[in-house]
Amino acid sequence: MKFLLIYTTCASVHEAKRISEILLKHNLIACSNIYPSMISLYKWNNKIAQDDECTIIMKAIEENFSEIEKQIKKFHSYEIPCIVGLPISQIDDDYANWLLQSTTTET
Repeated sequence: MKFLLIYTTCASVHEAKRISEILLKHNLIACSNIYPSMISLYKWNNKIAQDDECTIIMKAIEENFSEIEKQIKKFHSYEIPCIVGLPISQIDDDYANWLLQSTTTET
């Protein structure tokens, strides 16, 4: 089984919580960590833009990535949200078992 950290940014904590709750409800992720405040600088329409954002880091299994991506896009306010899956190369066995159980058990 391959595990991922999934990184995305949101316009608000409210949006981050909503997306996290939807993904948790559908057992697509085991956990989300919401970092409520950061400043993002990025290129948009050939200009440098700056916004206050928050970050979500989610723990998931690789096979759920495409559905997680679909759900984030469905409920996200951005035209092109950042959705990045980072492979986990090492993980504690107990945590891995909990993560697997949390993302594969029907509720």
